[in-house]
Amino acid sequence: MSQWKILEAALELADEEGLGAVTMRRVAGRLGVGTMPLYHHVPNKNSLLEGIVELDFEQVEQPPDDMQDWAGRVLFISLSFRRAALAHPVVVPLVASGSFSGPMVLASTEAYVAALVQRGLDPEMAAHVYRAAASYV
Repeated sequence: MSQWKILEAALELADEEGLGAVTMRRVAGRLGVGTMPLYHHVPNKNSLLEGIVELDFEQVEQPPDDMQDWAGRVLFISLSFRRAALAHPVVVPLVASGSFSGPMVLASTEAYVAALVQRGLDPEMAAHVYRAAASYV
């Protein structure tokens, strides 16, 4: 069993029944295993929730390297994030909480903020704009 398979099962369960249904026991049951083997791959429920956010953010595409226009980069990331959010709306409250910031979340955030800095905003203002835009998206 892999961490990937565990997270996929957790995301499927969340999509079907909501975040409240995502427990180690329920995910283990979905996979047909005992609860203890899950702890070898995912140490606790918080890690499980962070993992499903990361799994969803793997769907957020980054703009191509040759896309130089800052507005095009921002729009590209925003639309990609929106598609991921629509695919798994149950994850949106976790993202909105700001409590989960794994590598995939950070990569999208950094790309967005970098495009705004490219436009001429200072990093602090770019972060504020990002938060407002991400909430809107």
